[in-house]
Amino acid sequence: MEGTVSVHKYQQTMKSEGDPTAMDRIPVVSSNLRSVGYIQEAGVLEIEFHSGSVYQYQNVPPTVYNDLMTARSKGSFHNAYVKNCYRFRRIR
Repeated sequence: MEGTVSVHKYQQTMKSEGDPTAMDRIPVVSSNLRSVGYIQEAGVLEIEFHSGSVYQYQNVPPTVYNDLMTARSKGSFHNAYVKNCYRFRRIR
C-alpha cells in the first residue's frame, strides 16, 4: 500500500445519478474506476466503474481509502486490496 493522506483532503463532488440518498463521490483518473466516495464514520467505500456499475464495500479503514486515492493505479489497487477483501454489495 502507498502513502497515507488525510481522508479530509478529498472533497466529494459527484452523486449517483437519480438517487438523492446516494453517496457523494469524487472523479478519479483511472482506466477502470470512474469515481470514489467514502464515509469514514461508517467505513463505507463506494466505487463507480466506467461500466456504470457501482459497488459499496463495508468496514473499509481510512488507510485503505487514502492509499486507494494516492495509488498510481487505482484499478490495480482495487483488485489487490479492496475487491474480495471486504463485504460488498452492488448498488447499480
